[in-house]
Amino acid sequence: MLYKQAIDYDFEKRANLLEHIKIVRSAINSDRILSLKGDESDYTNIDYLRLKEQLTEVGDVIDNARYVYIMAKKDNKTVLLVDTQPKKYGTDGLAIPGEIYEEFDPNIEDLLDESGDKITGPYTDKWGTFVSALASITDKDSNNVIGLVGIDIDAKSWNDGLWLGLITRALTILLIMIIEFVVYFNSNKDKKNQSRLAYLASVLEASGDAIYSVDINEKILSWNVGAEKLYGYTSLEAINNMASEILIPKEKISEMKEDLLKVSQGKKMGYQERVRKNKKGELMTLSLIMSPVVDENNNLLSISVIARDITKQKQKDEELMKSNLELEKMNNLMIDRELAMIDLKKKIKKYEITDK
Repeated sequence: MLYKQAIDYDFEKRANLLEHIKIVRSAINSDRILSLKGDESDYTNIDYLRLKEQLTEVGDVIDNARYVYIMAKKDNKTVLLVDTQPKKYGTDGLAIPGEIYEEFDPNIEDLLDESGDKITGPYTDKWGTFVSALASITDKDSNNVIGLVGIDIDAKSWNDGLWLGLITRALTILLIMIIEFVVYFNSNKDKKNQSRLAYLASVLEASGDAIYSVDINEKILSWNVGAEKLYGYTSLEAINNMASEILIPKEKISEMKEDLLKVSQGKKMGYQERVRKNKKGELMTLSLIMSPVVDENNNLLSISVIARDITKQKQKDEELMKSNLELEKMNNLMIDRELAMIDLKKKIKKYEITDK
């Protein structure tokens, strides 16, 4: 079970990182890449400077980003055209324009020939060990691949976050199952059993996640402090009410019913992104884990739910996209102005009168 949870959580993180790289790719102007020579003369190229600024900003807003860069093929060799890192790291250790990347991961080499995107790693090179998101950049006119934008996440911070989140969720699921099991099979509990149950319940209450359970008919059966904080309802207000009436937006009720049906049939739903509403009627984007709780005969007792608010993360993603698009609009305006100035100089030169 723990191994399966690890795979699910790693998959969720990789999918999230892949969305980041797609956003970054969409904001890069391919004309700027085509203007790069891939040598130290690029240090004075306005397109290089703008790309460097853009990628540095990306590194500043993506959690645990270590490097953000653009690669390309030059003379059948893979080179780094633009290499950046978040501002907090300074500029030491960055590759110079055109530096050959000799430790290229063969798993992503195809992205320099055919358009695509993928997550790879952990992979080790001279800069460290990273999980990387990469996406091909194509020429808007020919649609040929002209480069590759990448984001490197340090493998240690990746794994630390992975196992911390995994252990927290796995323990929470285990506690829910234990509590539900004890409640079901101890209708005639002695004092010893009652104290054990009280202890388990206190641990569950201490969790920072919203944890609650519902039956197949959507009635809320349990509700911890985390759920009170997330949704705004006290346990007295929530328990015995229908989840569809107080937690689910009307347009999402059918989706919720489908989720409950799947879980009641024994399917675990790990890290699903769902929209819910709080007591004030405000919509929230949540990461949900839903698991069936069954007895020794595999009869469904309830459905446990662990919810975590990811609204701010989603807003952060949207802000990143907006920031990149605004920066690119500004860059395009600057390019248009620069081209207009070049055209004007040509016209002036054409009509220039020279003394002989």
